[in-house]
Amino acid sequence: MKRMVDYDLEDNLADSRKLAALMHGLDTLPCPTICRVQGAAFGGAVGLAACCDIVVASEKAKFCLSEVNIGLSPAVISPYVQRALGQRQMRRYALTAEVMDA
Repeated sequence: MKRMVDYDLEDNLADSRKLAALMHGLDTLPCPTICRVQGAAFGGAVGLAACCDIVVASEKAKFCLSEVNIGLSPAVISPYVQRALGQRQMRRYALTAEVMDA
């Protein structure tokens, strides 16, 4: 995030496109994907987990759309997180940055 402070519009768009390609690639892999979460999965990590077929989380795992706290929308990861959580829960966490327990 620190490196993004100096990004202009084109840099932001390029970064978003790379993340979108990563998410789409993970989501459409022809083999099952398993995500293991043992601690904090904040921001884009929530999106990575949401793209996987199975998420195995320890009792210590925490999830948060933390980018909301600095005025950013989780736009790129939203389709995957919404599919995993449902529309109502996605709205809740995208508006509040509330931390979710495993």
